[in-house]
Amino acid sequence: MRCPQIRNSIKYDGNKHEKEFLRDLKTVYGAVGKETAETQLDTLEGKWGEMYPIVVKSWRDN
Repeated sequence: MRCPQIRNSIKYDGNKHEKEFLRDLKTVYGAVGKETAETQLDTLEGKWGEMYPIVVKSWRDN
């Protein structure tokens, strides 16, 4: 089962990148500890932030 945050995030993603984007999102969701999650989110933003700024903002806000 996917978490609602991931499920809502991939609806903004084109099918072309869905698997890779989902894999990167799972590193954030599955991080152990806040600092690790923030580091993973920084990495996600560096890779996908320009293409999916709304998704990255959503993860930062939540």
